[in-house]
Amino acid sequence: MATITHAREAVVQALYAREQGGDNWELLFLELLETKKLKGKKRDFALELWKGVNTHLSEIDQLLKKVLVNWNFDQLDKISKQILRLGIYEMGFKGTPYPIVISECIKLSLTFAEFSTKGFINGVLHRVAEELNLISGEERRKVEEKKGEKGKDLKSESEKLPFQATVKRKEPSGKLENEKLKKDNSDLVGNQNSGINQPKTSFQSISKS
Repeated sequence: MATITHAREAVVQALYAREQGGDNWELLFLELLETKKLKGKKRDFALELWKGVNTHLSEIDQLLKKVLVNWNFDQLDKISKQILRLGIYEMGFKGTPYPIVISECIKLSLTFAEFSTKGFINGVLHRVAEELNLISGEERRKVEEKKGEKGKDLKSESEKLPFQATVKRKEPSGKLENEKLKKDNSDLVGNQNSGINQPKTSFQSISKS
């Protein structure tokens, strides 16, 4: 059964095809909608994302360049760039709650990119959320506290070890499903911001600063 995640996958794949320089990416996008059996509101959702990213591409890239740390925009691998573009559009223009955007974009990175990319996607999109004032002061304080606690734990563990341990991660197989987000995602179709009370900031004013 087609899901909202499949709609996002189709957009990322078509954006990637265009970045590769293909001539038929518009046709490819429509074919992807058919292949993924996206119909009704889910198809409309995919079309809205596709049109929105392309319409606001220059503003999206401007903000992406602003939040990158120790990275050059031109150094980004092409698939990560498309995932980030989609995430920025959803947060900055569509108004999708940032926790859903970040979780969905991490899922996309696990599907299309290397396993290690998920940390990079997570960090960049958190900085985007901060830049757009979507993260409240209380939420930011909790994040900083968690970072501090994690750093202390890592330091404590390293003092116990006579050598630097190397942890091998198991590569994911197939597509990862996140059941917790399915209900939230389904609510996005038809009424994006129902029950959500987020701080509002003009994307245009942020991107010009």
